[in-house]
Amino acid sequence: MHAVTALLALVALAVLAAPALAADAAPEDSAQWGLRKESPIKVCQPAGQQAYLEQLVCSDQTRPRFERGGNVGSLNPPSSDRAVSARQFEAMMTFAPLAEGTPDYHVIDRYDVHCGETTTAVYMDMYHCPAVPVPRAPAGFTLQD
Repeated sequence: MHAVTALLALVALAVLAAPALAADAAPEDSAQWGLRKESPIKVCQPAGQQAYLEQLVCSDQTRPRFERGGNVGSLNPPSSDRAVSARQFEAMMTFAPLAEGTPDYHVIDRYDVHCGETTTAVYMDMYHCPAVPVPRAPAGFTLQD
């Protein structure tokens, strides 16, 4: 049990250490959707990330290679109050849907997607459950089952 608590504390510290983001997040219909931390692709859990990435098709109609580049911090800066930020972290780990108007403190993952010699950073938020199909691809890609 102590190992789990220690791991959660380390993850929470990583979230707290993330740089603050500007408040002007890109709208989801933006040409930069999925290509910026501020406008991530919303999926459910790591399996949702994998399933979505497996549907991507490069502009030359080939399937890309991809790997997780790591997390790039939270979408919105967490509270500087440790008790509040701990509650924000605990809420994120439930994978529960956000209530309308609730700020999104989810941690964003970057995937490096390779099409030939070109690598594109694709940003994903895996804390949007239950899974809702994402019917579009970032600029430069299409989707195919």
